[in-house]
Amino acid sequence: MSEIRFRIAHISDTHISPHANFVGEAFDWAVSDVNGLDPAPDIVIHSGDLTDNGVLREYELSVAKLQALEPKVLVASGNHDERNYGHALFKEMIGPVDNELRLNDIVIYITDSPQPDRDEGRLGRRRQTYLEEKLSQLTKETTKILVFHHHLVSVPFSGRDQDILEDAIA
Repeated sequence: MSEIRFRIAHISDTHISPHANFVGEAFDWAVSDVNGLDPAPDIVIHSGDLTDNGVLREYELSVAKLQALEPKVLVASGNHDERNYGHALFKEMIGPVDNELRLNDIVIYITDSPQPDRDEGRLGRRRQTYLEEKLSQLTKETTKILVFHHHLVSVPFSGRDQDILEDAIA
C-alpha cells in the first residue's frame, strides 16, 4: 500500500448567498467534516460558483464562511461568481483568478474559465498557451493538477450540456 503524500478536499458550487435558497447549515456541516478529517487535508480546492450572483454581500459572506476552513483554500472563479461585475470583486476579495501553487513535487494551476454574465466557459488562447508552456517545463514525476470551473465535455441529459468550455479540444 502506498503512502499518502498529499490530501486534497474538493468542494464546488456552494452558491453562498444571504438569501433563503442558500442552506448555510449544510455548508457549515461540510466545513466541520473537512476540518475533522484525519489526517487533515493539505489544501481545500473550491472549483467555482462560490457565490450565487457575484454581488458584494455574497462575497462578504463567502469570505467569512471560508475562514472557518482550517486548511489553505484555493478558489477558482465560476460563472456565478462573475455575474454582476463579480470578476472585480473576486480579484479584490478572494485573490487572483489565475493562480499557481507549488508544493514539493505537486503543482496546482487554478485558471479562470468563466465569461462575465454567461454560463459557457472559455480558457482562451492566452491561457492555453500559458498552460502548455508551464506544463511542458515540469518533469514526469511532478503531479500536475489543473482546476477550472467548467466541464470539458457536455454531459448529455444532465442539464450540464451548457456549462462547458467553448474552446475545449475534443
